[in-house]
Amino acid sequence: MDSANEIVVNGNRITTYVLRSKEGINGALDFVFRDCLFKVVGLDIGKSNTLYLCDEFTCIIVPLLDLNSIPESLMNFLCWPHHTFVGVGIKGKMEMLETQFGIRCTNSVELGPLAADVLGMPHLRTCGVDKLALEVLGFDLGRRLVSGLYEDSGANSLSIQQAEFAAVNVCSFYQIGMRLFEKRAFNCANRGRVIRSKNWLLRFGISKSRFAVFVMIFLVFVRVMNSDEFRKSKF
Repeated sequence: MDSANEIVVNGNRITTYVLRSKEGINGALDFVFRDCLFKVVGLDIGKSNTLYLCDEFTCIIVPLLDLNSIPESLMNFLCWPHHTFVGVGIKGKMEMLETQFGIRCTNSVELGPLAADVLGMPHLRTCGVDKLALEVLGFDLGRRLVSGLYEDSGANSLSIQQAEFAAVNVCSFYQIGMRLFEKRAFNCANRGRVIRSKNWLLRFGISKSRFAVFVMIFLVFVRVMNSDEFRKSKF
């Protein structure tokens, strides 16, 4: 049974879809991501091979073992090259998806190394989501401030508590990834401005040097023209 519920994660309302049918998965992916050619998506694999996908306001939960086969829409969504999936330990999770379910993801990013590179903090390279959330977002995930607004659990083997806890993690993946990508873009833009400024100063310096040489030559010429020896030789 599919279910659409709502939870509040650190003050943000997240609509959570627990999907066990191809129709539900097709509809949710089309509704949530239909207008997004380029997308950052938090991704996690929970207990019992449950797939979690999250963007800013939506978390899609798919218990893969409850499906007779993997919907083509889900396969296409995960392999779309313009979607970037972010998470912690995501490489191993992607390998598991491909090995066990034949799901291949084209573009995935590990948050630890990304944070280490963008923030210049090498110790973040091997950190988990709690530490990354604290350093990147500035809030303490250890508290797991989650309140559920479930009207229809329909969760079966997937408990509400599991869904809530997983939603906190995967939504944090998304928020951390977005913040880091935005900061990297900002840093690149600033670096570009610095390079352009240096190039301008270099060109200005060269022009200034050429002008100085021209002035020196002109002054020497004037001095020669005004010299007594030159006037005597002329007359």
